[in-house]
Amino acid sequence: MPPTSALGRPKVSREAPVTPTDVAAQRMSGSPAVAADPTEDRFVALAHGVDGPERGCGLQVSGDSGASWVAAAMPQLPEGVEWCSSLDVAFDGGGRLYLLFTGFAGPDPSPTGVYLSASDDRARTFATSHRVLGPSSRGARLAVDPSPGGAGTVHLAWLADSGVVMAAQSGDGGRSVSEPVEASDPGERVGPPALTAQAGGGVKVAYFDLGSEDAGPQARPRSLVVAVTDRTGSFGSREVVDAAVVAPPQDRAVSGDLAAPPAMAASADRTCLAWTDSRFGDPDVLLRCRSLSGGWEPARRVNDDRRGSGYWQYRPGLAIADTGRIDVAFFDRRENVRNSLTGVSYSYSYDALRFSPNVFLNRQPFDATLRGGRPSTQAETPGDTGPGLAVAAGDTASLAAWTDTRNHTPELVAQDVYSAQATLLFASRRPPWAAPAGAATVALGAAGLWLFRRRAPVEP
Repeated sequence: MPPTSALGRPKVSREAPVTPTDVAAQRMSGSPAVAADPTEDRFVALAHGVDGPERGCGLQVSGDSGASWVAAAMPQLPEGVEWCSSLDVAFDGGGRLYLLFTGFAGPDPSPTGVYLSASDDRARTFATSHRVLGPSSRGARLAVDPSPGGAGTVHLAWLADSGVVMAAQSGDGGRSVSEPVEASDPGERVGPPALTAQAGGGVKVAYFDLGSEDAGPQARPRSLVVAVTDRTGSFGSREVVDAAVVAPPQDRAVSGDLAAPPAMAASADRTCLAWTDSRFGDPDVLLRCRSLSGGWEPARRVNDDRRGSGYWQYRPGLAIADTGRIDVAFFDRRENVRNSLTGVSYSYSYDALRFSPNVFLNRQPFDATLRGGRPSTQAETPGDTGPGLAVAAGDTASLAAWTDTRNHTPELVAQDVYSAQATLLFASRRPPWAAPAGAATVALGAAGLWLFRRRAPVEP
């Protein structure tokens, strides 16, 4: 197997502040969700939550792959909704942008439902928001059929009050929604889902089966499960991808509906999952992929520090480019002796077996133990910076966005969303011009050698 260095190190851009960084406003933004327009991958949309001083949500857009950002319009909140949270974004194959959010209202805020809106003019205006799910739907996620050139079917997955992962779809932008179907087995104790949609309507849902897991040191491993729809639209098969997932003790102490879902991404010929796992002694980022022609590859560590080093890598974001490149970004504490300051690392692969050297996307570390501007009571939990990273994959670059507390001071509360690009020299392992260019190089070399021998003096 060739060394990982053969993949090359990407060029990392300087971090760009996505949300306003006026520290005097003590604004707390976080929990980003990001998507790139498949008709023009330089156009990127990023939705995020706002935790203070007033709760709400926002949308930023970029026309230069995330090098700079501007605030975009948000859909008008439906009647009875005071603020929004828990956003997700996705594009269909024709460039329509979909935005999913949970509405809240009341002095003791309670959810009013999950709403969907769409924009056909790159977030300049949005259509009326439609309620697609009831107030008991938690951890709702969005995916859209990526079939090129047209409006796709919208797919939804969420965790119901019954503790079952449910799924539904809408073919009219959220005005009507199909009858929900069970994606997880009612006998399982599960966490929130991850969701992908494939061209033609195929849907895959991933989740952790928590079983009888508790916070004790002898808690059994979790199982990572993928459910796949059949021709009837029901989830006809459920496959245990990994039955040996060891969540960090602090994550096991979190209730099931607040547990972090795995990261999931799919292309036309590959499905990948990434998650936090402590099976080697401390939190690592593991990844498994499956191609159409084979089974699930063995789990691989994406972080390249020494196994059992004591440093934490956790909460990955994941995307797959059209070229087949697998992009992974994750929180990384390896440069901080006290394991409290964190950064964001990036790596890529083409075969899910060999990964490029990890590179930091941020130049300034930030405090990973802050929650809402205050030190966490569980200062060492690997989940304290939010639900994870957001990653979007372009042909020649990967964009990652994350929650960042670098502007926080003891006097001023500040929490922002930052982003950075990792740019690759080549869009794929062998660009289409590589073969003719190589042949031409060999031919020129041979001609030069022949000419050198003709012109060299002959020894007597």
